[in-house]
Amino acid sequence: MIEETISREVISLKARPPGSGTEHLLVGLFFVCFFIFFSSGRLSGGDPNDQLRAAMLFATGTTAEMREGTLGDGYNWIRNASGKQYEAHDVGALFVMFPAALLGSFFREVAVDDWVAHPPFFIKAAASLTYALVAAGGAYCLFLLFALFHQKRTAFLGACAFVVTTPFWAFSRCGFDVLGGAAGVCMLLWTSARLLLARRVSAKEVAPAFGSLALACSFRYSLLPFLGLGLCGFLWLRRKDIPLAGYLAGGGTFLTLMLPTFVYNYVRMGNPLKPATVATKYLEGMNALTGNSVDGFYGLLFSPNWGLFFYAPHFVLLTTLPFVWKTLPVQMRQTVLIWGMATLGYLVPISHSVNWPGVVGWGSRYMVPVLPIFFGIAAIALSQFWARYKRPVLALVGVSFLVNLPSGFVNWHEASLANASAPWEEQIRYPWARGPRQQAAVWRGFLDGLRGIPLHSNPEWSKDPALYSIIAFPDLWTFRLMRMSPSGLAAGCTATLLLVTGGISCGLRLVSIRETTVLRDLEEGPCGLGK
Repeated sequence: MIEETISREVISLKARPPGSGTEHLLVGLFFVCFFIFFSSGRLSGGDPNDQLRAAMLFATGTTAEMREGTLGDGYNWIRNASGKQYEAHDVGALFVMFPAALLGSFFREVAVDDWVAHPPFFIKAAASLTYALVAAGGAYCLFLLFALFHQKRTAFLGACAFVVTTPFWAFSRCGFDVLGGAAGVCMLLWTSARLLLARRVSAKEVAPAFGSLALACSFRYSLLPFLGLGLCGFLWLRRKDIPLAGYLAGGGTFLTLMLPTFVYNYVRMGNPLKPATVATKYLEGMNALTGNSVDGFYGLLFSPNWGLFFYAPHFVLLTTLPFVWKTLPVQMRQTVLIWGMATLGYLVPISHSVNWPGVVGWGSRYMVPVLPIFFGIAAIALSQFWARYKRPVLALVGVSFLVNLPSGFVNWHEASLANASAPWEEQIRYPWARGPRQQAAVWRGFLDGLRGIPLHSNPEWSKDPALYSIIAFPDLWTFRLMRMSPSGLAAGCTATLLLVTGGISCGLRLVSIRETTVLRDLEEGPCGLGK
């Protein structure tokens, strides 16, 4: 079966038939409709809100410095050697939230300090919707990756499966910067595959790969050494085919896109290569690398409350790779080895951190940036077993979808904190919980929401429309609009109708594409990369 499905010969980009611009447009529109519809219109947790505050200061020309007395010495702001306070996270979130902050600055009616300390609702909603567009871009890049190997419908369904069967869906709704890192990694997987598959390598393949690396690391600087080494692996494989102009274009693209990160680091820490998250305050606190690696590795991957395999059960397909390894095309094997080693390198320091759970997230949010790598490798295994074991594979994918389903409708962040008053060992944030407490809490909120019962919270919240919108069901920005006023009801209903109709129309046209094979025809690849 496997021998009939896939050849051991390498793949060439020339094997790909001409693509339809209409199909690509439909895929892009589908994901835009999907992620905008499911956006919560809010920012969960202190980190996204502080990143928005930094963007608001930047939009008013106050730079990224927090004025004295605005928030005081909040834990998420650090004071550098010159005595100034700064938001500690990477510059990617600042750029994503800047349009919303700039738009809001035109309507500012209070002093900057008060405006920044209490961001208006519509600015938060605009920032959340901007992150939804970032998520759509990441999903589209994953479609482009799969389209290098599969026909359009299969590639589209694969990208959809990634979205709804992993924590990517949950994090696309509420503005965490790890979402931007994951979207950048989606782009990096696509561009590095193009670099490996191209019969002739030019600046058109090298520059986008380096640009994708820079974009991913702009959101998660800690990815740089691991993803950077991974990209170097692809360059090494094609070293005989890359002209000097390709290296110059790639290096120039990388330095240009990373320049804001280096400047941001220098302004805050006095060193362009030193991010604010390695300040003494963090290295002696939540970022200290003094944890137990065994506990951390178990917690990140296998623990019931945080483990990635409990939030994406179909990743168990990764364990089947040894059985099909020899049947894979050489380029697939190279890709698995390169990105697998890069991910393992990223896992080692994270597992050694005292804060490997990330405190609160849908699963461990520190794993979100490498979700596309896990899924891409699992998809390779899935394609090998699809014809013979279709029902078990579908069951695994279906279970993964059900696990993540409530996170698309419920404020999972608030549901996770609902038991914050319980003893530490009984809280969802407890790293070594013996059961999937977070999933149970969110499913309880989902089932209660279907019956019209909001999330458990302070009873006083029900009297405040703004606070009630945080715990109400469903946790979607259009429904929050509907609850505000008669005009909000009209606007929310109109937006819902347009987004749902647009998404369904695009999706139906894409799944109706006729295909004759699951995998593309394969042919002999570039010189030096054959059997």
